[in-house]
Amino acid sequence: RRAFENYRRKQEMKRMKAKGRKYKGEYNDFSKEDIEELKALLEPLVEDKKLNTLMFHRDFKKHQAAIKLLIDGMDESTKKGILAQSDLVLQWLAWKITEGKTAVFTEALDLVHLTRRVV
Repeated sequence: RRAFENYRRKQEMKRMKAKGRKYKGEYNDFSKEDIEELKALLEPLVEDKKLNTLMFHRDFKKHQAAIKLLIDGMDESTKKGILAQSDLVLQWLAWKITEGKTAVFTEALDLVHLTRRVV
């Protein structure tokens, strides 16, 4: 019985996707176009080319390093710049969190917590 219910649920999700509707609880991944747009928006705003390279590197350890650079950059002189672009930074963090790397997730939470405290 349980297998039949799971089968029906999967069939219903396929039917709703075919109609273009989003099923409750369904998550849509970031598309390549979304990532390219985010990269294009962040590139001119990030003065440190090292940070920009780390943010869009393939290796998740580089993403951790980028988050640490953002955390370290939250001093009095640069926090206004980071907070002014916080929407893009948070979008980048959301993209990294959805990749499922726990280490990046914990670093991202630290950055969000620090940002919230600064504001």
